[in-house]
Amino acid sequence: MTTDPPAPGSLWATHCPDAYPADWFEALGLTALPAGFARFATAEECALIAGTGAPPTPRDRSERNGENPSAGRRSKQSLPKPESRFAVLNSFVDCEMHKLTRAEVAVWFVLYRDTKPDGTARTGQTDLARRAGCDARTVRRALTLLEARGLVEVIRRGRLGAGPSRYRVRGTGRDPPE
Repeated sequence: MTTDPPAPGSLWATHCPDAYPADWFEALGLTALPAGFARFATAEECALIAGTGAPPTPRDRSERNGENPSAGRRSKQSLPKPESRFAVLNSFVDCEMHKLTRAEVAVWFVLYRDTKPDGTARTGQTDLARRAGCDARTVRRALTLLEARGLVEVIRRGRLGAGPSRYRVRGTGRDPPE
């Protein structure tokens, strides 16, 4: 039993260098994990550290994901690929930005910044207001106008207890109905 880090090249250092055996922790009467250790070792790791266990065998991708490789695979329904982020930004700046108020531009840019790889942004109106530097009522008005112009699509309306709204940002829209 030791509180020293594992020896370089050992199975301990190779497979679980941040793990420390819980039974050593209790036997030594420690109150905190020794320096260099972030967690307690699992049973398999304890056996590896003590020298009584074998290193884990490499698994292929299907085993790591919990899938049965011999089972029939279902094809996943693919989602439409979102537009390139720069294409969206360029078309917004070139075609639409000059038609909008400062609040509408600020709200659009905050949503653009929050857009994830799936093409959607998830945020609350209060957070939008704080980051855009305007009032929550102004954000609601800006979102209504952006939605009417086709620059923002509301995928899901947020509610108390159900999370924030989900939006899709578009680079070009249509002229709003008058």
